[in-house]
Amino acid sequence: PLLRPAFGPYPCAGRAARRPAARIGIVGAVLRLLAIGISVSTAMTAKHLSVVEALTRRPPMIVGEIATLVALIAFIAASSASRDAFATWLLAAIATGGVAFPGVLAGNVALAQLVNPIHVAAASMWIGTLFVLVVAGVATAMSGAFATSDRGPAVATIVNRFSTLALWSAGVLVLSGVTTAYKHLGKLSALWTSAYGETLPEKLSLVAVVFSVAAYNSLPLKPALGT
Repeated sequence: PLLRPAFGPYPCAGRAARRPAARIGIVGAVLRLLAIGISVSTAMTAKHLSVVEALTRRPPMIVGEIATLVALIAFIAASSASRDAFATWLLAAIATGGVAFPGVLAGNVALAQLVNPIHVAAASMWIGTLFVLVVAGVATAMSGAFATSDRGPAVATIVNRFSTLALWSAGVLVLSGVTTAYKHLGKLSALWTSAYGETLPEKLSLVAVVFSVAAYNSLPLKPALGT
């Protein structure tokens, strides 16, 4: 949906952009599987569990594992598809949602348990989509698949659509981040007496840098796109 309006007149370019986007999804799913493997290995060693016991010790974990495998298969299929493969991308999106919110699919819908997954999902939506935009969207728009006169407007369309998504993601990120900080800290003194409080300034500094770059993109740079 992010790339479709810019690539509408160039269906071949749209298919070309979907391949690197799918490969990014493959890399993400593989990294997630590696993280699961490390978690399982640690649980087996620390708690003397079998592989099956370590893999199935919590319902949300089972859901996350299955969703990751489904997402990997869907992204592999999408990367080799010769057509739009809408159903495959839809399956990949649903599976990615399952990876982000395994507790919901496992029946755990308590708000207190959703704040941290929402926080991580908002950050991933913002930064991850930006990476896809650059690697798959902008790179394809600036390639030979587009007429020279259409490249600037195509990039402008992509960036403008991403800006709306980034704005909403940033809002959710800040709101969920404040809620998470309140949950972990509880009182002001925890800022310098807890491990979370000690690492919070580093996180806030990183967020400030990202927001500064985003502001620079929105104010001086974005209006000049397509010219």
